[in-house]
This record gives sequence, structure tokens and C-alpha cells, in this order.
Amino acid sequence: MPAARKYGFPIRAIIDRYCADNIPQVPARFGGSIGRSCFVIAMIHPLDLPSPLQWCWLEWPNSRENSLEVLMRKVIATDRAPKPIAQLSQATVCNGIVYMAGVSSRDPKTAKVIGDTIEFQVEQTMQNVKAILEAAGSSMENVLRVECFLESREHFPALNAAFLKYFPKDPPARAVLMVPFFGLEGMLFEVIVTAAVDQA
Repeated sequence: MPAARKYGFPIRAIIDRYCADNIPQVPARFGGSIGRSCFVIAMIHPLDLPSPLQWCWLEWPNSRENSLEVLMRKVIATDRAPKPIAQLSQATVCNGIVYMAGVSSRDPKTAKVIGDTIEFQVEQTMQNVKAILEAAGSSMENVLRVECFLESREHFPALNAAFLKYFPKDPPARAVLMVPFFGLEGMLFEVIVTAAVDQA
């Protein structure tokens, strides 16, 4: 963790304190074991990372003589979906979870919002979501949660129809918010998706 070392954070002192052999059992899904794994919140200078906080999973599988294994985030970028128009990523992956930025019906080639109807925009948005998920090693079947933003309550039928098409079985959790206007002209719909990465 170069940024932490750069600013002199006592990582070993943190490890020595919180990775003692008497700490509680770490959940198996994190690959932990008693006294050998821990969560550490490293304070990072804002100039080094977009966020001043960075969560890291530190695992010490055998002994304190072994090196630390740090799981860092992975940035996802694909030409099959519209590129961001601001300083952000299409999606990031950390610890097997895909965190997607807001996705709309922007055309992957022109980056412009396309479609005059809510039905068209929802369909194009789902295609963009699918492309980003596949680039991240995930799929529509692995979607955990979808946050939807609609311009009108009258657009619910189109949204529900899309969920029946793309999530026919065991649909993800969903939240829907009404917004008076979007940041881009002509936009009627936007989603934020969280999904799990496919298991190898």
C-alpha cells in the first residue's frame, strides 16, 4: 500500500494490534481464520485516491514472516458501453462485487442519449448494463441490486416489462426514485447496478 507507507502510517503496528491470536473468527467467505486476517481502514491522502478512505482486506495466512496480500479495486472500461463524460469509471470491482456508475441510454459510439420513448431508453440502458457486467466478469443473472431513476410514474410499466425480460427468475432487489430532470437532455431513465462477479 504505497500511499499509506508514503504518509508514514504504522501498518505493522495496526496488524500487531488487531491481528492478535485472540481476535474473533473472521467469516469464511472472506477466507479468514482466527488471528490471521483483519480489516484495516487506511487513511489515504485525497490527492492519491478519489476517496480519502480505502478499505483493504489484509490476509496473513501462515505467519508474520509472510508478506501481506492486499485486495485492491479493479477499474472496468469497455467500448461496448458509453464512456464516462466526467472523471469517473464505468464500474469498479472489489472483493468480487461490481459497483457500477449510473447507466443510461447513451449510445456507445456517439455518447449521446438516444431514444424518444421510455421503452427504447430502458432497453438500450439494459444493453449498456449487460456490456459493462460482461466486461467485469459478471452477468445479468448475478445482479444483486438495481437503483432506478424515472422521470414519470407513467414509466413503471416499461420498467416492469424490462425486469421481466432481463430478470425472469429470482430478480434482484430494486429501488425506484422519481426525478424532475436529468443531467443530459432527452434522458428519461438511469440505473445504478450492483452485481457479483461470476464464480470461477
